[in-house]
Amino acid sequence: MTGTNAMTLRMPLWSKIEISEIRNITENKIFTDIDFGSQDKYNLGDLYIQLSDGIVTFNSRELIESRLKNSDFLKTIGRKQKVYTYESDFKNSNYWKRFGVKGLLVDLDKIKEFKNGF
Repeated sequence: MTGTNAMTLRMPLWSKIEISEIRNITENKIFTDIDFGSQDKYNLGDLYIQLSDGIVTFNSRELIESRLKNSDFLKTIGRKQKVYTYESDFKNSNYWKRFGVKGLLVDLDKIKEFKNGF
């Protein structure tokens, strides 16, 4: 954790982690991810969401649109928590704003496209 100011815990890798225990050893912001590709396994529960500083998704727009439940869940979470998403195409910026996404994670080699837009 040295040199960071935020971390993202990816649920498939850290499924039994206790966020409250991590808070005891760091002052960093703690984000959790949602994987919309794993059918119905993204129901994190209100307590888990409240303990994190935000939610990150690395899923594509196409995956979110593939099931109504995905987009509904993302909108609900966006009302309760800060949501960030990975995006490689600037044209999708306005799409993510509909869900209350606070910011985009982008590849450094594409930063010029996003710098002034979101």
